[in-house]
Amino acid sequence: MKKVLLFAIINFFFSVLVFADGVEFSASAPNTVEVGERFYLKYTSNSRAKISLPQFTDFSLVGGPSTSSSSSIQIINGQTTQSTSFTYSYVLQAKAEGTFTIPAATASINGKSYSCNTVTINVVKQGSKPSQPQQSSGRDPWGRQDPYSQQQQQQVTGEDIFIRMHVDRTNIYQGEPIVATLKIYTRLDLIGFEDFVLPDYKGFWVQEFDMPQQISLQRETVNGVPYNTAVLKKDLLYPQYSGTLEIKPAEVVCMVRQRVSGGNSPWDAFFGYYENKSVSVKSSTVNINVKALPDNAPGYFSGAVGNFSLKTEVSDDSVQTNDAITIKLIVSGTGNIKLIDPPGIKFPKEFEVYDPEIKLNVNTAAGGNSGSKTFEYTLIPRYPGNFNIGNIRFAYFDPVAGRYKTLQSESISVFVKRGLNDDEGNVSSSYSKENIDYIGEEDIQFIKLKPFKLKKERNYLMGSPLFILLLSVPLLLFGVVILVLRKRIKESANIAKMRNKKANKTSMKRLKHAREFMNNNKREEFYKEVMTALWGYLGDKLDIAVADISKDNVSEKLNERGISDNYTQEFLNIIELCEYAHFAPATEETRMQNVYNEAVKIINQLEQQLK
Repeated sequence: MKKVLLFAIINFFFSVLVFADGVEFSASAPNTVEVGERFYLKYTSNSRAKISLPQFTDFSLVGGPSTSSSSSIQIINGQTTQSTSFTYSYVLQAKAEGTFTIPAATASINGKSYSCNTVTINVVKQGSKPSQPQQSSGRDPWGRQDPYSQQQQQQVTGEDIFIRMHVDRTNIYQGEPIVATLKIYTRLDLIGFEDFVLPDYKGFWVQEFDMPQQISLQRETVNGVPYNTAVLKKDLLYPQYSGTLEIKPAEVVCMVRQRVSGGNSPWDAFFGYYENKSVSVKSSTVNINVKALPDNAPGYFSGAVGNFSLKTEVSDDSVQTNDAITIKLIVSGTGNIKLIDPPGIKFPKEFEVYDPEIKLNVNTAAGGNSGSKTFEYTLIPRYPGNFNIGNIRFAYFDPVAGRYKTLQSESISVFVKRGLNDDEGNVSSSYSKENIDYIGEEDIQFIKLKPFKLKKERNYLMGSPLFILLLSVPLLLFGVVILVLRKRIKESANIAKMRNKKANKTSMKRLKHAREFMNNNKREEFYKEVMTALWGYLGDKLDIAVADISKDNVSEKLNERGISDNYTQEFLNIIELCEYAHFAPATEETRMQNVYNEAVKIINQLEQQLK
């Protein structure tokens, strides 16, 4: 017991020594305040302290101190640590604009003197600070009304949050790119967006920049006022027309969080009471002056604007007829690469030429699209010879120099020799490619100069009497089918007549099923099926709905149709027998056979009487 007590005393003194060596003392205040605004200067220590304030030459001491404390307990690896924090709050008021430093205060803690950090505060003119309260909530740390606080909730103005459309240039040539950046500026607590109306880029071809999913705010100063800014949208615009083009405004509905004075409880007053508010902001219209391209464009100009280079590649300069060759035209550089059309190249008419395959390798940057665009032509020579395609020329407009420039490849020649399987030369040895114009894939028919006679080779079936007869047979068959179908449709329209007509056939099918149940000695199913056949037959014959079938109703209907009472009674006797046998104990098989025979008999008799 003594050892335990001694260990506890040693541990207590050790903790006191550690605590003494670990004293913390710091100062804090808002970074930016307005002239005349009152704010809290707070000193925090992990032990009770007696604070000696410095001289406030640039601020007025309005009130304080107010003292508060808080405790926390941590358990790490089984060890419990308890810490207490003491806060001493003073109310100061800013006197004039400028950036000022509050000197370090001193504190006497456990008989020792400690100094805290200095605090730098930027004082701006009134109206240059976010309109919602930041530090003071109108109450002191205990939720009581603060007599020194003057802050009240204010309306959000255009200086608190706004959006702007920035363009890198406003005077350009047609086809020359500009970068349009939509940015938001805010001094409020921005928490999200509710609606977004995109700017109208009518008259521009638009290439969007990839934007991150989450926007990140950056610090930026506008007219000496700090704002948090973020890029909402960034696009590369290529004007398609000359003249004055307008970038119509974008509109964004923002959700901001404002801190207001008061609250529903002292805790609201101390920790802050916030409300969310929707704010709609709209950018201004931006005018772009687009200059038309000069009129002296070369005939082979295909709309390229920027700075480019040209490269050509030929797969082979010596081939056989009907063998394919490829010619690649590679345009590289910076500008409206995606909008460049294939250049007009005049190939020999002895070549079969396919539309070019276009490949893009483009990167989008602030200076425009850069990379390459490849036009790959596939050619198939159909005749032998030595063909000179010549120089391929490519023209583009240089907006920096303000004039057109022409790029030219080296001369391209292709030697074509006749292939082993090429029989084109056997058509006529007296003609050459100089006498015949090749007309694509169509066969060439030569003119016959000698006189000749035309004769009729054979008679055709079309127009003959047999053809007319064969054509009329389907028409006759079609008419017969139409008449038969009309008759059936008319009969089917009379439901009562159809039921009467099919009553006997339907009942016999049911009696056939009943016979199968009898052969399999299924008594209940047998009698049930017989009753269904009998009732169903009279229901169809007499046009009685299933819900209205009863012994009295059937007797009345049969009497109206002139059926003798003997047949009616015989029919009802079979029904009663089936009902008793259906629920009575099992009897001999001859009973079922007799019932079956009587049912068939009465149906046949009634069929003869009800016709």
